[in-house]
Amino acid sequence: ITVIFFIIIISNCSSNNVSSQHKIQVNYDQGIDFYNNKKYSKAKESFQYVILNSSGSRLALESEFYLSESLYYLKEYEEALYGYDNYARSSQNLNLIERSRFRLSECAYNLAADYTKDQTTTLDAIDKIEIFLEDYPNSEYYLDIFPLKLDLQYRLVKKKYESAILYMKLQEYKSALVYLFDILN
Repeated sequence: ITVIFFIIIISNCSSNNVSSQHKIQVNYDQGIDFYNNKKYSKAKESFQYVILNSSGSRLALESEFYLSESLYYLKEYEEALYGYDNYARSSQNLNLIERSRFRLSECAYNLAADYTKDQTTTLDAIDKIEIFLEDYPNSEYYLDIFPLKLDLQYRLVKKKYESAILYMKLQEYKSALVYLFDILN
């Protein structure tokens, strides 16, 4: 009786495991279909299910990339940035790592503040873009990312210029000169 009971328990556990693996695969396949059909909200849900239920697996890692892509297209840049970073650190797929690092830079660009605000996020975005350009100097994304860097640098210069104008209005000419020389340098 004990042996029969033990066999029943093991067979139930193994069938649940197969059922669970099947459900994970189905969710991954659905997520890919939703992603290809530009239904990013539904793709996001499917990929999140795969990641939560098969942590550490190949499907979970691939889902991390597609989840990040879905978040990017949904303009949820901060979450996408972390997903791309996690994927780039864990994956072995060099092409998708390069794409992830490119998207990571784009997310940082989209999160950068306007020149009228604190420029910490702008400096962070420039750093991420420069790292990408150093790591992938011959990237197919070079022509897409370089103008982003120039725009971010322009924001920094604009901020310094506006500060110099403010100091000139306040008749603090030495302070204005500091900002203007900084722009020239």
